[in-house]
Amino acid sequence: MRIGKTIGGKLYWGFGGILVVVVFLSLLDLIAVRHEQTTKDMYKTAIAMARQMSTLNHDIMNNRLHLRNFLLNGDSRESDLLTKGGEEVDKQLTTIEETTSLLSQDRERAKELLETVRAAEKDWMANFAAPLMDKRRQVDGGSATVAELQIAYLQANPDQEQKKEEEPIMDLDKIIKAAVIDADKSDRAASMGIYIATSLGVILMLALGGGIAWKVAKSITAPLSQLITVAGQIADAGDLDQQVEISGEDEETGEVYTPDWPNPVRRGGVWKARQVAHWIGETETPELNYSVWANGTWG
Repeated sequence: MRIGKTIGGKLYWGFGGILVVVVFLSLLDLIAVRHEQTTKDMYKTAIAMARQMSTLNHDIMNNRLHLRNFLLNGDSRESDLLTKGGEEVDKQLTTIEETTSLLSQDRERAKELLETVRAAEKDWMANFAAPLMDKRRQVDGGSATVAELQIAYLQANPDQEQKKEEEPIMDLDKIIKAAVIDADKSDRAASMGIYIATSLGVILMLALGGGIAWKVAKSITAPLSQLITVAGQIADAGDLDQQVEISGEDEETGEVYTPDWPNPVRRGGVWKARQVAHWIGETETPELNYSVWANGTWG
């Protein structure tokens, strides 16, 4: 029995095709879900980096404030806080560097900018803050005046020192914003991919299921309707010259019998009702055989 020529075989092929479509679309959904997960990781990285940059800016501003307070009042506690704040800035820069390694784009550029900020902060501590703190100690010791401290502060050019850190920090903020925008675009693309894959899957499965149902129903009901019509004409008018066409498209409906019908013959052809009556009449139990034939259960 050839699988493709039987009703069962067509069902196997049809529902097998649906299963293949389901598996394929499931893979597409998995890819889209994986892409969406990657997008969420990008969001987390960008948000974490933004928070860390905010902490870094806060620590840098605090260091500037501690230096200003020390220059105004000479409190040694401000000096200690400034030293500790420098260590905190260095630790925060290390943390941000670890986070930038998770970026999908501009990773190396972000590391370069962080190194620039680190170098600028060390330069500020060594060449700007430290000399001014020493000058303040000289004022407290009586070897310098407040006016000399003010002149030293202006000569150190604080605006230029501030720009050295502001520019790379602003570039880092741009990288963070670009990462958020890319994550948003990727998230939209992943959501659209899942929606399209799911919609196509539903449409294809409905189309295949409807096509299979229609094809199988037609292959069963068409020959049965023809047989019922012929049987009705035989019963009503006794017309034994009615013909039943058997196309043989399906092996089940293409099975016909030889005049003595000891075994089925798988072929297409035309059966006259007179042949059926001949077989029924020449057997010992014509009523039973007619019943068997009429109900389609012979063989």
